[in-house]
Amino acid sequence: VVRHCRTLLARDGVHAVLCHLNSRTAHRYSGVYRFDPPVLRSVALFDRERPDRRRGEDAPMGETYCAIVGETERTFTTADAPADPRLAPHPARDA
Repeated sequence: VVRHCRTLLARDGVHAVLCHLNSRTAHRYSGVYRFDPPVLRSVALFDRERPDRRRGEDAPMGETYCAIVGETERTFTTADAPADPRLAPHPARDA
């Protein structure tokens, strides 16, 4: 996988790598973001429903799930955001 991603990156760019990685999951999005407090910057994005889209929107850091990752420096997953009690007060939960 790593060798293939390196080849894709050199030949076709980061969007092609995200497309390939996303094809191996059931997730809608795969992306690269940069923490630039107080803003989360979208660097590159693959959206399964809009494969021509290359970037997402920048967003206030505190309104994103990425902020949880940044604060805890750990991965964050949830199977059902509206039912997850950890996310009850989070602004992104019902977005």
